[in-house]
Amino acid sequence: MLIVAGHPYALQALLLSPSILCACLSKSYMETKCYPNLITSKVYPMSKPYYENGALLQGERSTIGKQSKMHRGDQSADFMQAEFDKLADAYYDQHKSNIAITGELPEYFAEYKIAGLADLVKKLNMHAGNILDFGSGIGNSVPYFRKYFASSTMRCTDVSARSIEIAKTRFGGNEEYALIENSRLPFDDASQDIVFSACVFHHIPHQEHQHWLHELKRIALPRGLLVIYEHNPLNPLTVRAVNSCPLDENAHLIQGKTLRNRVLEVGWEQAAVDYCLFFPSFLSRLRPLENKLHWLALGAQYRLSAIRPS
Repeated sequence: MLIVAGHPYALQALLLSPSILCACLSKSYMETKCYPNLITSKVYPMSKPYYENGALLQGERSTIGKQSKMHRGDQSADFMQAEFDKLADAYYDQHKSNIAITGELPEYFAEYKIAGLADLVKKLNMHAGNILDFGSGIGNSVPYFRKYFASSTMRCTDVSARSIEIAKTRFGGNEEYALIENSRLPFDDASQDIVFSACVFHHIPHQEHQHWLHELKRIALPRGLLVIYEHNPLNPLTVRAVNSCPLDENAHLIQGKTLRNRVLEVGWEQAAVDYCLFFPSFLSRLRPLENKLHWLALGAQYRLSAIRPS
């Protein structure tokens, strides 16, 4: 399996078939209307992928009609708040069910991201006194921020009041929680050493990405660190997993290079994309190899990092 959200033998199939690997790396592969299950040879139809300023809008839910709805601005902050308030109570169980094929629980993926953030902070010799989790949801990352950043002041923010309530109930503690309202983050300028976001931007209408990247830059300290994890739409099995997840009904995935360009356009510097999450549980012995595969645009997700200029 090459990604966490796909068939468990996809990796071996890709390694045995260079032609399939080359096809995966080509744009023409992403423009096909179907993709083969690499074991059964059954064909799964998919709707034609669409692009919005370089962002992939793909899958059964990404129809032209829904794109038009997004363009009209119906998915405002109020819409997102209502949507995630509605999903909050069932979020953990639905997420757990959606990733069951990987052999891992949601906790594995939450810790993976925070451990990766800690490694990056150490590598860059960054200060981590104040950390913001943008789109913190029901708090899945909270235990791992406590584990890897025990001395940091942790702030969690989300558009969903119900999600924040659940996070507080699940984990208690000294974290500071704040509701996002009026399209503005409730924090002072230049107040955060690290701004972090895990699989949030595909829920935000793409035309609003630059606004929120500006907001994150506004609250970051000079030389502060931005880290965003996102699903990788260049992996068709990830796309299929997102299409089958009720939590992602209105999701529009975005390519790493496109998000990197948007980050640079709003004034962040040293933006880099690293691909990750290549191996499922039964291939866990191969996970140390991921440090050598960050360049390969076939991981289930990617990590974008950038620095706010001085």
